[in-house]
Amino acid sequence: MTIADIALWLGKGDPYDLTDADLAEVKTKLLELRPNVRKFWTTAGELANLFQSGEVVLAHAWPLTYTQLSSEGFPIASASPKGKLTGWTDSWMISKNSRNPEAAYKWIDYILSGDGQKGVMEVTGYSGATQLGVAAIGAERAHELFMDDLSLHSQINMWQSVKNYDQWVQLWNEIRS
Repeated sequence: MTIADIALWLGKGDPYDLTDADLAEVKTKLLELRPNVRKFWTTAGELANLFQSGEVVLAHAWPLTYTQLSSEGFPIASASPKGKLTGWTDSWMISKNSRNPEAAYKWIDYILSGDGQKGVMEVTGYSGATQLGVAAIGAERAHELFMDDLSLHSQINMWQSVKNYDQWVQLWNEIRS
């Protein structure tokens, strides 16, 4: 999804519907930035280690890394470029073939409750899904997780499937190599 991020930063309207010319422009920008990239990390823990070792001082990251480093007292800050964000929302689903749909519904009710949302937010550092979670974590923590101003969430370009996925993979592999 870094391709979509760069597309947004370059002013492309829909970062998931890129033409060949758009992808070429994104590739040029990524190649320009490539010498500044120390590592293409794969896990939040790996990125945290890179920060702690001093190998990186700036990274495109998940909130989980910020939460982990903050909780360990590591001096770190987070910024979100206004209107130039990509992101996703996880969801819970119940199969029509579920052997115990009542338990599944109880889980969903719990995870959407204040206590459930608080648990998710405190462990992952991700924003919650309900105002009940905001109330459960308190104003200061809600501010840290960008939950005190939910207008930020309306600026997120939610991840989508792309039509020319093979081209995206080829471009990304070229950048990584």
